[in-house]
Amino acid sequence: MLLLLAIICCPLIAAAQQEQPPEKPPEKPTGNSIISGRVIYADTGRPVRRASVTLFSDLNRSPVTITPANARGEFRFNEVVAGSYFVVALAPGIVSPVSSFSITELGIGGNHYAEYTRVTVDGKNATRCEVKGVRGGTIKGTITYDDKEPVVNARVLVYRRKGDTVAPFFSSRVVTNDRGMYRLDGLPEGEYFVGLANGETASTSAANNQREVAGLTNAFYPGVRSLTEAKAVQVHAGLEVSDISFTLNDDDLREISGIVKWRGSDDPITEGGLSLRSKDAATAEVSLPDILRFASDMGDDDGFLFGMLPYLMMSLPATAKVNEKGEWNFKDVPPGTYIATGFAQLRERPGSGEKKQKDPSQPPPPSIEMDPRFVTRQVELTVDHEDLKNITIELSDGGRILGAVVAGDSTPMSSVVVSVNQKGVDSFHAEHASIEWGGRKFHDRRRSGR
Repeated sequence: MLLLLAIICCPLIAAAQQEQPPEKPPEKPTGNSIISGRVIYADTGRPVRRASVTLFSDLNRSPVTITPANARGEFRFNEVVAGSYFVVALAPGIVSPVSSFSITELGIGGNHYAEYTRVTVDGKNATRCEVKGVRGGTIKGTITYDDKEPVVNARVLVYRRKGDTVAPFFSSRVVTNDRGMYRLDGLPEGEYFVGLANGETASTSAANNQREVAGLTNAFYPGVRSLTEAKAVQVHAGLEVSDISFTLNDDDLREISGIVKWRGSDDPITEGGLSLRSKDAATAEVSLPDILRFASDMGDDDGFLFGMLPYLMMSLPATAKVNEKGEWNFKDVPPGTYIATGFAQLRERPGSGEKKQKDPSQPPPPSIEMDPRFVTRQVELTVDHEDLKNITIELSDGGRILGAVVAGDSTPMSSVVVSVNQKGVDSFHAEHASIEWGGRKFHDRRRSGR
């Protein structure tokens, strides 16, 4: 997981290091407008007491400011700079912007904008608005083992059907209590599937109060192993769906273990890992290029990006880092068919660090500065009645792809990000390169080509 985080964060850090800080920080704009109003429930018109009211200039960025509403649902923002804003109320049971977060779109926006109150001020005037909180639906139930004992401290996962696909739905971390009971609140109307992650990875994550790792899904409502066999739960606004309960058979969990090494040798891979996902799992279509585009749009707003990282990480498959011998293992794996992906950073080629003598009479060629490159390989594994041991995954040293990007008039392009993804491999393991032209480096992702 740390290795995957490095893939995300290192390019952003490198880009930031290349930018020279301004000699004098720009002065923040000031304003004297006032935005005030009241938060009410959309269905009853009654006040939403003590709601947290957030002011956004862009729903894809960090909030401008946050203020609490009082017991009458009233709020007030002072010294607001001229501009157009979204006013969003957050309270338990209300559908929040996070409920609209779609990993495939990597952002909150588009059609969701119509759901929120929007106001415009000139930096001098005062305006009032009414913010309507939409009650979400609730799913609750109890999960027990075959012997009727409660399943305690297990991570409850929820998936939402969107058209013809089923994708992970991101909410606050929900775990079963000491009676095996759970409750999912603030769900927008729709069709959902409830799953349970009760393996070692999920339990460790819950014990450390982390939400970044979901672990392997052990079962789905109404007590089946596969998402294709799961029963959908229909949720309506403001209504509660009770008794979404099922029994977990925890006796047939297995262990998968093996080694990752370099092809054609006995050298183990010591800096790499292995990801594991069910073949029929609901997966979010997230890839490294998409994350880079999302980061590019954020500009200097690192706070929002890193606030979204836990949700991005929740979309990734369960991952294990290899030890110094290249060994890996996954415990508490339910029976089924899985896709295991071994990955590692490419080894340095002999002589790759040697610099060639430049010809001063020739113009400087375009150079490509590569971020750390990774090689991957996928294998399909079937878990049945026995543990799977001594699974060997061999990774090749990889090759190189070189080329040029030109405009329609054959003019060389600069400030472009080029990505490559191996066919049939999880899209997250894409590689990328930044291009340097004429001695000028372009690392600012905000100016990257699409």
